[in-house]
Amino acid sequence: MTELWEIAAAVVGGALAGVLAYAAHALVPALRIWLEERIGSEGVAAVERIVAVLVKSADQLFKDVDPDGTMRNRYVKQELEQLEIAVSGHVNAMIEAAVLDLKR
Repeated sequence: MTELWEIAAAVVGGALAGVLAYAAHALVPALRIWLEERIGSEGVAAVERIVAVLVKSADQLFKDVDPDGTMRNRYVKQELEQLEIAVSGHVNAMIEAAVLDLKR
């Protein structure tokens, strides 16, 4: 019975991860427009580059010890806050999109 629950949890978890990744990827264009209106296209491009570098860095640092990504996510957000980049819903979507790109 435990094996059945593990399989069910893996299937549901994988499906949920896929839905969240797709949602983040689908939202990024709209969020880009919103951010560009506030900080300009150069500012958005700079934040996207920073997020991409931090996501790759977190993956290299914590991949083996962080199977669910909690430590990696925390690392990226802490680094962004140190750079005085507010971690809003829009930046969270950028993080998720960078993670999705990393997995491809």
